[in-house]
Amino acid sequence: MKSITTQISRFDLAVTRQIRTWPSSLDSAMTGASLIGRPATVTLVGLALLGSTLWQHHYNIALVALAALGSLLFSALIKVIWQRTRPDTAAALGLHTYSFPSGHSYGSLVMYGLLAFLAAGHLAQVWNSVIPLLFTLLIIMIGLSRVYLGAHYPTDILGGWCLGLLVLVLIIKVGQV
Repeated sequence: MKSITTQISRFDLAVTRQIRTWPSSLDSAMTGASLIGRPATVTLVGLALLGSTLWQHHYNIALVALAALGSLLFSALIKVIWQRTRPDTAAALGLHTYSFPSGHSYGSLVMYGLLAFLAAGHLAQVWNSVIPLLFTLLIIMIGLSRVYLGAHYPTDILGGWCLGLLVLVLIIKVGQV
């Protein structure tokens, strides 16, 4: 087990060092991406989707949106179970919660992934591949921003994405949308 932990630490350190070499001109973009991925923003997006689908009487999609909103609590539960401390740099950001998995990467993959999935089937052909690509780039940017800003280790991001993808697939499969 210690060998795996050592390998993870080495990976985290190597990737973090590389990301920290990026130019400071990215600060605003990374802060913006982080804001788009924060749990409050993702929750508002989910509530807007829920309200919109209820308004239009698309109850099956509303249930999927509700499931996605509910799943956001899953990330918080995993943090409490795993109890991984954040990087030392996170304290300067006022972050004192646990680190794994990244709630930003988890929540953005679930919610923005769901939006991409729902939009892809209802748009003109040219947009069916563009919209999912744009949402994918946004999700990646949000994850990278968390490492860039010093809030997370890279494996927190990867863990958030893996859990988020699993939950997204389950929500879509169970919801059959």
